[in-house]
Amino acid sequence: MSTVRSKASLAEDLALPIIPETAAILWMSDVLDQALVERKGVAIIGPKGSGKSVALASAIEEFRQKEQERAEAEQRPERRIFELQSPRAERRRDVIGAIWMEVFGMEPLQRARNRTLKKDDVLLQELVELLLQQNAAVLVFDEAECLSDEGIRVVRDIISRAERWGRERRYQEGRYRAFGIGVVLVGTGELLASLKASEELGHRWVRIVEVGLLEPDQVARAYRNFLPGFEAYAKQLGDAAWQEFVRIRVCMGAAMPIRHVENHVRAYVRRMLVDCPNIASVDEISFDEEMFFMTLDEMPRQPDS
Repeated sequence: MSTVRSKASLAEDLALPIIPETAAILWMSDVLDQALVERKGVAIIGPKGSGKSVALASAIEEFRQKEQERAEAEQRPERRIFELQSPRAERRRDVIGAIWMEVFGMEPLQRARNRTLKKDDVLLQELVELLLQQNAAVLVFDEAECLSDEGIRVVRDIISRAERWGRERRYQEGRYRAFGIGVVLVGTGELLASLKASEELGHRWVRIVEVGLLEPDQVARAYRNFLPGFEAYAKQLGDAAWQEFVRIRVCMGAAMPIRHVENHVRAYVRRMLVDCPNIASVDEISFDEEMFFMTLDEMPRQPDS
């Protein structure tokens, strides 16, 4: 039983490296940095499986490590990034409440301090003030294509109200500096259409970055990076021959989602551990062409690929 469990754990705990040449990885840190510096809205858009979520996690972790070091060196509070799931709600107060709940883990306060404002606007203002008190620098909304039109308006208003709330801090000694809360929206192509319809491009949304799938030569490098056995086989075959093998027989000349490659490698490792019980380490897994294509053929082909 312990042997079976150890094999299962070896496959389950397989940690694949981040592939640095994916477009999402190349752009995500820059997008996050722009939102932080300018305190405006930035969007990164790409098809499902293009590595946006992995790139986002990597960029946020990199930011947090650097920010902690800088805050300690400058003896100031750390600027914070909040990563949120995009609310699907259609009503304004429901969108505000969903963001409030995810950030603070509780329902929003239902009191109105200024009776001349609508309750929704009061809740939004209180949300913004609490976020600024938490030293929030950037809000990141993943799967932002799920945002309703009202959701996009709420996110836009968070940027606007945070900017106005610190107006006296923005203009000092005849100079202007950014202040407020930046926003990064991460989503698919539907998000681009929603942003264009919001008529805010060039104002609150200062940049849109579109990322794509992996081209066949990038897929070939991804496989080599993921498993030592694939790297060894590629060297044996020769770089040009390996790239041609992947381009024609794996990609069929088309681009492929990085997630599809990752899922294939995990399926390959799992099946190899089942068929070869003497394997004690992932590094011992060699390239087997029959197993490679069997596990590839078992996977559903994505429309994007």
